[in-house]
Amino acid sequence: MSYQHPTWHCTAWRLLVGAWRTPAGFSYSVTSACAKDSQEITDTDRESILDCCAKASASRVVVTHGTDTLVETASYLGRRHAELMPEKVVCITGAMRPERFVDSDAHFNMGVCFGALALAPPGVYVCMNGAVHPWAGAGRDLETGLFTGSAGAAAR
Repeated sequence: MSYQHPTWHCTAWRLLVGAWRTPAGFSYSVTSACAKDSQEITDTDRESILDCCAKASASRVVVTHGTDTLVETASYLGRRHAELMPEKVVCITGAMRPERFVDSDAHFNMGVCFGALALAPPGVYVCMNGAVHPWAGAGRDLETGLFTGSAGAAAR
Protein backbone atom coordinates (compact mmCIF):
# COMPACT_ATOMS: atom_id res chain seq x y z
CA MET A 1 0.00 0.00 0.00
CA SER A 2 1.16 3.48 -0.73
CA TYR A 3 -0.03 6.65 0.99
CA GLN A 4 0.54 10.30 0.21
CA HIS A 5 0.42 13.02 2.86
CA PRO A 6 -0.02 16.59 1.64
CA THR A 7 0.53 18.40 4.88
CA TRP A 8 1.18 21.96 5.96
CA HIS A 9 3.86 20.82 8.38
CA CYS A 10 5.82 17.68 9.13
CA THR A 11 3.47 16.20 11.74
CA ALA A 12 2.61 13.25 9.50
CA TRP A 13 6.29 12.53 8.93
CA ARG A 14 7.13 12.78 12.65
CA LEU A 15 4.23 10.49 13.51
CA LEU A 16 5.14 7.91 10.89
CA VAL A 17 8.87 7.88 11.53
CA GLY A 18 8.93 8.60 15.24
CA ALA A 19 6.12 6.46 16.58
CA TRP A 20 5.70 3.50 14.27
CA ARG A 21 7.79 0.87 12.62
CA THR A 22 6.76 0.92 9.02
CA PRO A 23 5.11 -2.42 8.16
CA ALA A 24 6.34 -4.49 5.22
CA GLY A 25 4.77 -3.30 1.97
CA PHE A 26 3.88 0.11 3.39
CA SER A 27 5.36 3.15 1.70
CA TYR A 28 4.61 6.83 2.04
CA SER A 29 5.76 10.26 1.03
CA VAL A 30 5.14 13.64 2.61
CA THR A 31 4.32 16.76 0.59
CA SER A 32 3.93 20.21 2.10
CA ALA A 33 1.00 22.11 0.61
CA CYS A 34 0.50 25.00 3.03
CA ALA A 35 2.32 26.31 6.10
CA LYS A 36 -0.30 28.39 7.92
CA ASP A 37 -2.44 28.39 11.00
CA SER A 38 -5.74 26.89 9.88
CA GLN A 39 -7.60 30.11 10.76
CA GLU A 40 -5.58 31.84 8.03
CA ILE A 41 -6.16 29.27 5.26
CA THR A 42 -7.82 30.70 2.15
CA ASP A 43 -9.47 29.04 -0.82
CA THR A 44 -6.19 29.58 -2.69
CA ASP A 45 -4.47 27.44 -0.04
CA ARG A 46 -7.28 24.87 -0.28
CA GLU A 47 -6.74 24.75 -4.04
CA SER A 48 -3.06 23.98 -3.39
CA ILE A 49 -4.06 21.16 -1.02
CA LEU A 50 -6.50 19.85 -3.63
CA ASP A 51 -3.79 20.00 -6.29
CA CYS A 52 -1.41 17.97 -4.09
CA CYS A 53 -4.12 15.37 -3.47
CA ALA A 54 -5.04 15.12 -7.15
CA LYS A 55 -1.42 14.85 -8.30
CA ALA A 56 -0.40 12.33 -5.64
CA SER A 57 0.65 9.03 -7.14
CA ALA A 58 -1.03 7.14 -4.29
CA SER A 59 -4.74 6.32 -4.27
CA ARG A 60 -4.93 6.88 -0.49
CA VAL A 61 -4.14 10.33 0.88
CA VAL A 62 -3.96 11.76 4.41
CA VAL A 63 -4.19 15.51 4.90
CA THR A 64 -3.11 16.84 8.30
CA HIS A 65 -4.79 20.13 9.10
CA GLY A 66 -5.48 22.50 11.97
CA THR A 67 -8.84 21.81 13.55
CA ASP A 68 -10.32 25.32 13.30
CA THR A 69 -11.10 25.11 9.58
CA LEU A 70 -10.67 21.40 8.93
CA VAL A 71 -14.35 20.93 8.02
CA GLU A 72 -14.21 23.80 5.51
CA THR A 73 -11.19 22.27 3.78
CA ALA A 74 -12.83 18.83 3.74
CA SER A 75 -15.88 20.41 2.08
CA TYR A 76 -13.70 22.15 -0.49
CA LEU A 77 -11.93 18.88 -1.35
CA GLY A 78 -15.17 16.92 -1.30
CA ARG A 79 -16.95 19.21 -3.76
CA ARG A 80 -14.13 18.70 -6.30
CA HIS A 81 -13.38 15.03 -5.57
CA ALA A 82 -15.48 13.45 -8.34
CA GLU A 83 -14.08 15.84 -10.93
CA LEU A 84 -10.35 15.67 -10.13
CA MET A 85 -9.62 12.50 -8.15
CA PRO A 86 -12.60 10.12 -8.27
CA GLU A 87 -10.53 7.02 -7.54
CA LYS A 88 -8.87 8.38 -4.38
CA VAL A 89 -9.67 8.02 -0.70
CA VAL A 90 -8.74 11.25 1.09
CA CYS A 91 -8.81 11.44 4.88
CA ILE A 92 -8.35 14.80 6.58
CA THR A 93 -7.40 14.88 10.24
CA GLY A 94 -5.86 17.04 12.91
CA ALA A 95 -5.31 17.07 16.64
CA MET A 96 -7.29 18.78 19.37
CA ARG A 97 -4.09 18.66 21.42
CA PRO A 98 -0.94 19.28 19.32
CA GLU A 99 1.33 16.38 18.42
CA ARG A 100 4.18 17.80 20.50
CA PHE A 101 2.11 17.41 23.70
CA VAL A 102 2.40 14.22 25.76
CA ASP A 103 -1.38 13.67 25.77
CA SER A 104 -1.89 14.47 22.08
CA ASP A 105 -4.63 12.76 20.12
CA ALA A 106 -2.58 13.07 16.90
CA HIS A 107 -1.39 9.44 16.90
CA PHE A 108 -4.90 8.16 17.54
CA ASN A 109 -6.40 10.30 14.78
CA MET A 110 -3.75 9.14 12.31
CA GLY A 111 -4.62 5.55 13.23
CA VAL A 112 -8.29 6.27 12.52
CA CYS A 113 -7.23 7.61 9.10
CA PHE A 114 -5.34 4.44 8.25
CA GLY A 115 -8.35 2.32 9.19
CA ALA A 116 -10.57 4.47 6.98
CA LEU A 117 -8.08 4.40 4.11
CA ALA A 118 -8.08 0.61 4.19
CA LEU A 119 -11.88 0.24 4.22
CA ALA A 120 -13.65 3.30 2.83
CA PRO A 121 -14.69 3.68 -0.79
CA PRO A 122 -13.26 6.61 -2.76
CA GLY A 123 -14.29 9.93 -1.27
CA VAL A 124 -13.25 12.59 1.24
CA TYR A 125 -13.57 11.87 4.95
CA VAL A 126 -13.03 13.75 8.21
CA CYS A 127 -11.28 11.45 10.70
CA MET A 128 -11.44 12.92 14.19
CA ASN A 129 -12.38 11.84 17.72
CA GLY A 130 -12.31 8.13 16.82
CA ALA A 131 -14.88 8.49 14.04
CA VAL A 132 -14.92 8.73 10.26
CA HIS A 133 -17.40 11.16 8.69
CA PRO A 134 -18.04 11.65 4.95
CA TRP A 135 -17.25 15.28 4.15
CA ALA A 136 -20.83 16.19 3.21
CA GLY A 137 -22.11 15.32 6.69
CA ALA A 138 -19.12 16.47 8.73
CA GLY A 139 -19.51 19.28 11.21
CA ARG A 140 -18.32 20.41 14.59
CA ASP A 141 -20.29 20.75 17.78
CA LEU A 142 -19.69 24.35 18.83
CA GLU A 143 -20.21 23.59 22.54
CA THR A 144 -17.90 20.58 22.88
CA GLY A 145 -15.55 21.19 19.94
CA LEU A 146 -15.99 17.56 18.86
CA PHE A 147 -16.35 16.65 15.22
CA THR A 148 -19.70 15.13 14.31
CA GLY A 149 -21.46 13.32 11.49
CA SER A 150 -24.59 14.33 9.63
CA ALA A 151 -26.59 14.90 12.85
CA GLY A 152 -24.24 17.71 13.83
CA ALA A 153 -23.59 19.14 10.39
CA ALA A 154 -25.97 22.03 11.09
CA ALA A 155 -23.60 23.22 13.83
CA ARG A 156 -20.99 24.16 11.24
